[in-house]
Amino acid sequence: MKNSILLVFAVVLMASSCATKNNSGVSETDSSQVTMVTVANFKSEAEKLVNKPVTIAGTVSHVCKHGGKKMFIFEGSNDSVTVKITTEEAFTAEMEGTDYIVSGIVKEDIVTEEDIAKLELEENEQYKNEKKEKNMNPSCAEEMTRSQLLRKQLADSGKDHLSYYSIAVTNFQEKK
Repeated sequence: MKNSILLVFAVVLMASSCATKNNSGVSETDSSQVTMVTVANFKSEAEKLVNKPVTIAGTVSHVCKHGGKKMFIFEGSNDSVTVKITTEEAFTAEMEGTDYIVSGIVKEDIVTEEDIAKLELEENEQYKNEKKEKNMNPSCAEEMTRSQLLRKQLADSGKDHLSYYSIAVTNFQEKK
């Protein structure tokens, strides 16, 4: 554990010691401004780290198959808590199960009632088309749609929007 922390710190210093551009086109900043976060504390820290550089370490649980622009990492044996990592390049499925040290910028995706209403219209249109194609019975019980789930989350939050946080990668390296 102690060696892991030292390794992460050394990588942060090397990766962030000067302002350079990398493949993602995002400039890295001085290492004194980089915040170390863990998968476990990312959700609670993310709001105050938006648009700031961070470094995080974890095991890749999933790489999205459509384009490879997203992957999710977890820490330790708790794969139910993950952090979304995005890239302009592409991650590969071979990365799944491997430990990485990731540096990047925290991003916030905001979902408002207006966004949910647009999604609901899209879902309704898609449902109508599927119903016609499959000759579905309109009285069939349906699962809750994504828009309904988001609307419930929004109501439960007591806020005027939902925030989803991710890290836009500036550098990543397999942890040896």
